[in-house]
Amino acid sequence: ENAQEPKKYILYLKDSKELAPRTINLVSAALSFFYEKVLKSSIMVDKIPRMKIGRSLPAVYSEIDIQKILSAHDNPKHRSILCLAYGCGLRLNEIRLLKKSHIDFSSDMLKVVSGKGNKDRYVMIDPSIRTLLEQYITLYKPSTYLFDGIEKDTPLTKRTIGKIFDHAC
Repeated sequence: ENAQEPKKYILYLKDSKELAPRTINLVSAALSFFYEKVLKSSIMVDKIPRMKIGRSLPAVYSEIDIQKILSAHDNPKHRSILCLAYGCGLRLNEIRLLKKSHIDFSSDMLKVVSGKGNKDRYVMIDPSIRTLLEQYITLYKPSTYLFDGIEKDTPLTKRTIGKIFDHAC
């Protein structure tokens, strides 16, 4: 058995056939399965190369697009969610788990607890977002979470926030 054959074949797929990295990795997995399960050769499995798959960049919206997205909802709750995401740079899960007690209106700061990498951080609140949040809190009177789910004292689901954003787009 020639240990270089699978490697040569993968390089052929990459260079000559110009296949996508995901397709090549699918072939690599099939070859690994064949050598390990059918031929009972674990030595070959280690030598079959895999390609790195790059991540695509997120969509970048123009200023006009952002204005349209932020003004798409009349619902104060939905509008507050969208403005916090854009204006404070919060992620979906950070918005979801944001508690009323995390907002400090006296210093215009917002505490993000267990953000990306399970780290806490503080972000500044823009005056326009502050006004929007004050109106929202007065109107909805949230108790624990800033944005309650269907039941009080439970956060919104990720799916709900995703739908709010999708609808706005």
